[in-house]
Amino acid sequence: MSTEVPASGSRAFGRRLLVTLLVLTLLTGAFAVLNMLQGAKLTNAAIDTRLATDRAGTTLVLTANQPIDSIADVRVSPDEAVDVAIDGRTVSLAFERPLADATDYDVTLSGVVGTIQPTHSEWTYSFSTPDRPIGVLSRSASGDDRVLVRDLHGKAAGSVLFSAPVIRSFDMTSDGLVAALTVEPDGSTRAWVGGPDGAAELVPPPEAAVGATMSELHASPTNPLVGYTVSTPGTPEAPGLTDALVLHDLSGTADGAARFVGVFGDTPASVLHWTFVPGTSSVVVQDAQFSLFLVDALGLRPPQPLGRFDEMRGFIPGTTTLIVADPDAGSLIDLAAGSVTRLELPLSELADGTYAGRTHLLSPDGAYVQSFSVADYSTGSTRLFSSVARVDADGTTTELFAPATTSSRVDQYCPAPNGRSVAVVTVPLGAVPDSDGVAPGFADSLTTIVDAVTGAVIASSPGAFPDWCR
Repeated sequence: MSTEVPASGSRAFGRRLLVTLLVLTLLTGAFAVLNMLQGAKLTNAAIDTRLATDRAGTTLVLTANQPIDSIADVRVSPDEAVDVAIDGRTVSLAFERPLADATDYDVTLSGVVGTIQPTHSEWTYSFSTPDRPIGVLSRSASGDDRVLVRDLHGKAAGSVLFSAPVIRSFDMTSDGLVAALTVEPDGSTRAWVGGPDGAAELVPPPEAAVGATMSELHASPTNPLVGYTVSTPGTPEAPGLTDALVLHDLSGTADGAARFVGVFGDTPASVLHWTFVPGTSSVVVQDAQFSLFLVDALGLRPPQPLGRFDEMRGFIPGTTTLIVADPDAGSLIDLAAGSVTRLELPLSELADGTYAGRTHLLSPDGAYVQSFSVADYSTGSTRLFSSVARVDADGTTTELFAPATTSSRVDQYCPAPNGRSVAVVTVPLGAVPDSDGVAPGFADSLTTIVDAVTGAVIASSPGAFPDWCR
């Protein structure tokens, strides 16, 4: 039997194969042309939303399917200023200030042109920022003191994160735990770290600080680090410690979880004040001679002197710029650049009999919040009517908060770490201070959080000493 294919069948098969190949080629070309006509496409986007609400300069990274030549316009809703950088297929949008908490953002890029051909395309990307917790200390005249934590925009009133008969101070750690100093019945102090499950672990001090009096507690907003100062009585054989700084690495990875911090060699420094630098593993220390030092908390770099100043006043929200003050002027120390500049603030107009409180900067442009109190002598005893106002860079003063009744006064106030809101602690008239002589407070204090621009009330919680005010 013959197996040869007839010539006519072979030619038909060849024609069908040729037609198929032509169709596939045409389709491939059409898709290629269509793809080129559509222009550059957004293929990936990434942003650390938690970091974006804490730090200025956080970047949204957008990746395209081809190198980008130019972008006509970038819009962010709600409105935010961004710095745009193009590097090949990557477009980086750096936000100039920390973003708002619990907010939905829409980013639109118009007129995106790739390097392959000049077709314009439009990109859209949306993301949401997380809510922000705030912790307060609620002291009790009859029961345990409690550390309460709540989200600013959450519906829940808050929960107890830690409780003890007497809590001297507390701070929130980077992973949402609470570090607290307690006063025991015998007058000694202890350091604890606790969590949402109610469990708390004792943080043992170095051997040389066992039984020491602890104070000046802080927790890092970025890393698992906690610290406090310790003082011990001296003996004829050895001098005692005076406000020596102890830092604990809670990660469990460091050699020796607790260590003393020195600025000259290994000798523990006597510390007036200290604080963690946001976004880093460093601390700023002010010694007994009012000199400031930038110290690596892990001991990897030698201390760096920053100069001598009378006061440390924290950081401009969202930055590593330290605010310091002397009796005649204030200054800003940019820890990233190593520069010191004089702080020039606009002055608000004060009516006769009005007393201004401490200033707290909201942003690098010089906007700040400040309390204002007016004395009333008409009742035969002095009463203070107080409020908190925002003063903008041009000197415009806007009242943000005043107690609901004249029987309360403003006691504490400070901005959130991103400067978008302000915590204000009020105390009722005639409130009796508690018995803590180191960090006195009032059992009936109330903390109210307001928007830093409009003054709209965001949330409130019983208690004082909000963890923002460190």
